[in-house]
Amino acid sequence: MNVTEANGADTYFCPMKKWVSLAVVVVLGAAGAPAQATSDRGRAFRVPYAAGEYAVSTTTVQITVRAGDGTALFVETWLPVRNGSHVPPRRVPVVAVATPYAFKGVPRPDRLNATPRWTQLIVSHGYALANIHLRGTGESNGCWDSHGAQDADDVSRAIDWLTTAPFSNGRIALFGKSHDGGAALNTAERGDRHRLRGLKALIVASPATSYADFVMWPGIPDAEGQVLLLEINSETRHTGRSSGALGGEANDTVEYVGNGPKDPVVQLDRAVCDTREAANVTATKGEMTPWLLERELALQTDRIGVPVLMSYGLAELQTRGLAGAFDGIRTPKAGVFGAMDHDYPDENSINPAISRKDWVPMVFAWLDRWLRGKRNGVERWPVAQVQSPDGQWRSEPGFPQTGGPRARLALGAAGALGLTKPSGSTSYLEVQPGGAEDWLLRGDERDFIGTDQRLAGPTFSTPPLKAPLELVGGLRADLWVTTNQPDARIYSSLAVFDAQGARSFTTRVNSFRSLQYLEPKVRERFVQTQPHPAPVNTPLHVILDFPATDLVVPEGGHVELSFRTHVGTMGPAGRAATITVLHDCAHPSSVTFRLPRARADWLDVLDGQQTAGALGRLAAPTGLRDGAGLASQPVCGRAVR
Repeated sequence: MNVTEANGADTYFCPMKKWVSLAVVVVLGAAGAPAQATSDRGRAFRVPYAAGEYAVSTTTVQITVRAGDGTALFVETWLPVRNGSHVPPRRVPVVAVATPYAFKGVPRPDRLNATPRWTQLIVSHGYALANIHLRGTGESNGCWDSHGAQDADDVSRAIDWLTTAPFSNGRIALFGKSHDGGAALNTAERGDRHRLRGLKALIVASPATSYADFVMWPGIPDAEGQVLLLEINSETRHTGRSSGALGGEANDTVEYVGNGPKDPVVQLDRAVCDTREAANVTATKGEMTPWLLERELALQTDRIGVPVLMSYGLAELQTRGLAGAFDGIRTPKAGVFGAMDHDYPDENSINPAISRKDWVPMVFAWLDRWLRGKRNGVERWPVAQVQSPDGQWRSEPGFPQTGGPRARLALGAAGALGLTKPSGSTSYLEVQPGGAEDWLLRGDERDFIGTDQRLAGPTFSTPPLKAPLELVGGLRADLWVTTNQPDARIYSSLAVFDAQGARSFTTRVNSFRSLQYLEPKVRERFVQTQPHPAPVNTPLHVILDFPATDLVVPEGGHVELSFRTHVGTMGPAGRAATITVLHDCAHPSSVTFRLPRARADWLDVLDGQQTAGALGRLAAPTGLRDGAGLASQPVCGRAVR
């Protein structure tokens, strides 16, 4: 199978035909580097690609690796074999996937995707594909150590074996999406350096970098998030079925971890594992426990010693721990941050028309460079490629910390947003008496679901914008507040609307925080272990961090910052606190973010054939998208810094 069959793409992956059609052709010193020709849509970015030549072995190499404590870890490998006149080398580089989702004989990453594309692509290009079953899942024994130090050591031992395996040339890459991506980061951060001597690269898509993000916001436990993890980790491991607690009909097949080891004796031992895992996941009242802190992978990405290719969806609903993770990597890196959900960049489930068609060529260029030593120019790729919701790509020096100027929208009286001389304050009750608890689902979803307006707090809104505005990267509500209760909580959301007042599902982000948990974050991550009751009736500086994203407000549209009084699975602290948001010049409260650079390095990744997104394609602008100066203007006589 070639890549055009796998991805529904056509001539995008035929570089010679495409390159000769350019009006300007640049001769490159290194084969495979992106072309530098420019168009009205920006600098061309091209990644040459050739289809795979080999067949996939019908049998696999199955071995057991012993962990440090003697636990049996199962590793299964698919090898390239002869395809007509194409005969693979006896020793080949290995792409390994450390995963809790594998079944024997059914390779991950494809098992959950209902398509064999990655297996066939990887192996047909002359790489072996190894599935490392994490302990307590698949065919491996023991108790699952989800992103813990034990998992990192286990995977290190498996990679040590793969480095010297008879079919291996000694060069290994870890590949993974979601949990598997987190497992790759965890191994590279904390694995045994000697055993990882063969590890040469990582490729991670939408990696899970934080368990805390699933079960809480700072100081606020998320009961449904904890239930979700427990159901994934326990019930589906035994039965492969769901009780319906995650939605849908009871007993729907759930494709998460795969039933655990098949040995009945080992299966009985799962009860002990389940109890231990349940205690770990639920042992939080919103504070950072030692178990959760160990799994804050974004805090340790500076320990990674190999090049990293990462992708991430800016409309993610499953992971929100990107802050600090990509920017913390110190090795050669490239990031692809698209207007998608929990997807590979070439499979945008929100808007397929703006999928990144060259993701597969990028993956193989990365593998070829670091596992085969090909001088193909990947080091000259932009550090970060960021996509606006309208589909346009640009180069940035990092993400969420981009290279654009800082911007802000100041809160003011009567629900105003975007003022130059704010004044006054706004008060509301954290709990509205008699409010129906009809909010549904987890707080990290991009909408508050429910219609009871008694639960609505104040909303601050900009006037209709005279020009487009783009809010990029690490968005924040930078607030000054007072409270009459020491354990009050703030629930907020930021949304953008078009000129007709319509809001798509992907243009609202949420953030929640207890006023007992206001210690500064470390590398953009929450780490506070103990509550500190908030001083009452005293101005408090409160930072609410929204998930990293990229939001575009079209001309005539507006921005809203809303406060809510209750979110169902993350109930109130127990007392009806009065929260007052201060927004005068002595205590300015603002929405803060970054803008794209005035002379952004726009990228033409599809040779100008990209279809317009939901907001319509905006031509590569020559100036800031700052809402006609609304986000750049001084506030209280002070310029934005």
